[in-house]
Amino acid sequence: MKSICLITEEWPGLKGCGGIGTAMYELALLLSKENFHIDVLIVPINGSETNKIKEIEKVNINILSIESFIHDIGNYSSRSHAVFQWLYERKDMYDAVHFHDYKGLGYFTQIAKKQGLIFNNTLIIVQIHGLTRWAKEQNKSLFTDENQLLIDYLEKQSCLMADHIVAPSKYIINWAINKGYIETNKNTDFIPNCHSYIINKINKKNNVKINEIIFIGRHENRKGIDLFIESILECQDIIKQNGIKISLFGSFGTVNDTPSELYITQKFGLANLEIDINDTLDRFEIINHLEENKNSLVVVPSCENSPYTVLEPLIIGNPVITSNDGSAK
Repeated sequence: MKSICLITEEWPGLKGCGGIGTAMYELALLLSKENFHIDVLIVPINGSETNKIKEIEKVNINILSIESFIHDIGNYSSRSHAVFQWLYERKDMYDAVHFHDYKGLGYFTQIAKKQGLIFNNTLIIVQIHGLTRWAKEQNKSLFTDENQLLIDYLEKQSCLMADHIVAPSKYIINWAINKGYIETNKNTDFIPNCHSYIINKINKKNNVKINEIIFIGRHENRKGIDLFIESILECQDIIKQNGIKISLFGSFGTVNDTPSELYITQKFGLANLEIDINDTLDRFEIINHLEENKNSLVVVPSCENSPYTVLEPLIIGNPVITSNDGSAK
């Protein structure tokens, strides 16, 4: 039986879990139905509660005790080294180790393999999902501190040293090649996002009378929340006449250099609209919400790699408006 380890910073049940955690969960769910031994190593962000982690039958979930390996648990290169030490203790266990690109968690493991020290018979796969430089470009912002430069270096080297690259869109592969994060002769596969969790929820789209407009995503410029709010305000008279509720699901952040809570309050302050802001719903709770209200219109105005926030409403049967940029189209 082949043995595979998935290593991730995000996972359903952890605060801040986004597309990376969803993709890793879906991959584990898919592999668990085949003849594989699956381990997941979660590298928690500082202060993350791990008691609500979503489990999968026949998948072994491990929580990395980072402080057991390093002192500076907030240092990004140290976190990558802690992952390497955990894997080194299990160096003969895995046929393949699967990392996401974000924050370069695979860097030191890959350095050890490149130097011929260990993991010579282990395939190291890196999934390109949300490189920091790509996100910065979409936010039209520059690197602002040395930690971001360090993360960018770890991510780039991890991609370059990978035995195999996978990505859920050709768009992000082409971006990474053009920016020098993937060599043109690298073994690279485009594998669209899988959706095992909601495969039985497929529903035909119907003509519906919209009673809710939902924005799903972190509150930041890259996610297009400023464009969403301006569009709602432009149409507020029609929205009020039809009794349509406005919902914003996603974690707080910064919009146009302003804390998002303050930005939203200032923008909607004089509009007499029904507004629901919820930063605590996880992926499964949002899916349940969409299932219960097929009259909800989901708006995802951001440039994305391959967003579940577009895929899942479409599968469930909710109408969706999204961007023509990126790979959502």
